[in-house]
Amino acid sequence: MLLDALDEVGRYPDILIFVEEQAVASTRVRPPESDLIDTREYSFANQVAAYLSRRSPADRADFKLKRF
Repeated sequence: MLLDALDEVGRYPDILIFVEEQAVASTRVRPPESDLIDTREYSFANQVAAYLSRRSPADRADFKLKRF
């Protein structure tokens, strides 16, 4: 959400680096639907999803790194 904060003060990044997340093979025993999921509108997960959609940092990045 750095791009939002910089925009608020009229600044922009000199360099933008985006780290792509890789899917991780799960070794969990219990099913994923047993997790507690925060479905509130302003939960952190929803804020991050909205930010990625709104700002498209992956498309604007000067460099993209793959996380291992």
